[in-house]
Amino acid sequence: HTKESHTLQVILGCEMQEDNSTEGYWKYGYDGQDHLEFCPDTLDWRASEPRAWPTKLEWEGHKVRARQNGAYLERDCPAQLQQLLELGRGVLDQQVPPKVLRLQV
Repeated sequence: HTKESHTLQVILGCEMQEDNSTEGYWKYGYDGQDHLEFCPDTLDWRASEPRAWPTKLEWEGHKVRARQNGAYLERDCPAQLQQLLELGRGVLDQQVPPKVLRLQV
């Protein structure tokens, strides 16, 4: 009997556009391939491969959690992003010329 190792990757966050609108994302990858993606508009999960279907069906049975996920992506994540941008405004707005180091061999 051999043990296999697998990789589960989660990508969760939101992006702020130039017009201050935001777009959230919640994705899972499995062994380097797209696996599941949450759709905040419909509050369901999109399965990218057949082995994701059992999880998709189970998670879609949790309607309260789906609404919480949608609220996080539409409200909480952008609010947290805005707070972080405000905290880092001074640092993020700094324009520092690049440093160039020239080596002679």
